[in-house]
Amino acid sequence: MNKNIIANIANKAWGFLSILLFTPLYIKFLGVEAYGLIGFYSTLLAMLAFADMGFTATLTRETARFNKGKIDEKKYILNLLRSYELLYMLISLFISISIWALAPFIVNKWLHFSSGFNHQQALYAIRLMGIALALQLPSDLFFGGLMGLQDQVKANFLQISWSVFRAFGAILAMYLISSTILVFAGWQLISNGLYCIIIRSCLWKKLTQGRDKGSFDKQIFKNTWKYSLGMMLMAIISICLTQADKLMISKVLPLKEFSYYSLAASVASIPLVMANPVANAVFPRITGLIAVQNIKEMKAIYLKFTALVSVLVMTTALILIIYSEEFIYAWTGSKVIAQYSYKIAFFLIIGQLLQGITVIPYYVALAFGSVKINLKVGVISIIVLLPLLFFMVNRYGAIGGGVSWAITNAVVIPIYMFFLHRKFLKDVMLTWLIRSIAIPFVLISVFACIAKLLTASLLNGRIQIFITMTIAWVIISTITYVIVVRNKHAKM
Repeated sequence: MNKNIIANIANKAWGFLSILLFTPLYIKFLGVEAYGLIGFYSTLLAMLAFADMGFTATLTRETARFNKGKIDEKKYILNLLRSYELLYMLISLFISISIWALAPFIVNKWLHFSSGFNHQQALYAIRLMGIALALQLPSDLFFGGLMGLQDQVKANFLQISWSVFRAFGAILAMYLISSTILVFAGWQLISNGLYCIIIRSCLWKKLTQGRDKGSFDKQIFKNTWKYSLGMMLMAIISICLTQADKLMISKVLPLKEFSYYSLAASVASIPLVMANPVANAVFPRITGLIAVQNIKEMKAIYLKFTALVSVLVMTTALILIIYSEEFIYAWTGSKVIAQYSYKIAFFLIIGQLLQGITVIPYYVALAFGSVKINLKVGVISIIVLLPLLFFMVNRYGAIGGGVSWAITNAVVIPIYMFFLHRKFLKDVMLTWLIRSIAIPFVLISVFACIAKLLTASLLNGRIQIFITMTIAWVIISTITYVIVVRNKHAKM
């Protein structure tokens, strides 16, 4: 169990570090405008959650049940995997053909390049990206199978290795061959193809010791469609909420401005990196306590870990807010990018801060077996976000996307938290609000402002900025943890 948790954290940490390490290099080799195509590629990648149709989550669940002995027939799992695998091949083929055909429209009608940009190169790059995306879809399926079989160390090792190979290889290829988006896209195709072959082999070997015995079974889909449908709906909502701003901005604004927005969004994603590993570790424990009706201990754990997540998320978010311009400059090495992106990042970080405090409550609802409340709040968020996004982006540009995200979360999340606590955790709602939200926020806000005043003269170089921010984060999070988490919950 501990190995799996460590492996999951390592994978998340590397994902975060890879963004920090390679984004400046991509910009250096390709330029800001071409980097916008990488941002568009990431948006398309995120939208693959829809193409997944919930089958990866279903495979993870079913293999986990099999691993725990709840499914007697091994043949069922083999047929399940074979059936999903064949389906994914068809979906992947459809995706690659669709993007190949739509590439001229994307280049000429959707994205807005400068007059000097090589449109033909962009066309071929997007087509290669389409094939790369199609290869990654079944890879996610195989990854989910390994996770369900509790071989999470191997699954995360393979994913980290692939990520390293893909990123370093892209830089090396651009250095040795040509600093173009076409070379970058070609390497994505190669690395994704190799990863797909390797992780598929590992999963089948785990199940059959090298002897593939599965066959296509249409009954599989009849047995699992309800769960798959529920997960697909969650995926669609997630896509709408997380990618609508990027799609809108890529359509309305020049590609260079979309690049600035993508950079700001990368910065804003950092607070959630702090929350998710904690939530993933706590979720099974909360689920187990609910299963045995030990609600008192569950609530104590809930209060303790929501406070911990608040400390981590709020400290990270507020440090990034007060040092946003300095951080983006230290990260990218460009004062021009920093001056444009930090204002966008400011609003996006506020939205992500609000998202971060909902992570553990969200999992509590799932632990109680309730998906409806999360689906409802997702639908409400979409209803608020989409018209606001359309108006704000067209009127105020990229910064309008950030403002829309902040406003949507500021409106919806308080309502979501009220109804969730009233349904599942009514008697601890006030305690949660004071101990896990209000007190940490006040303390961290004060500490962060003091830190900015004390360190203003130390922000003279890129290395100094990183060191200063790191020290400030460690001191503020430690002091707040001792005050809010350790002392308040020591007796619980």
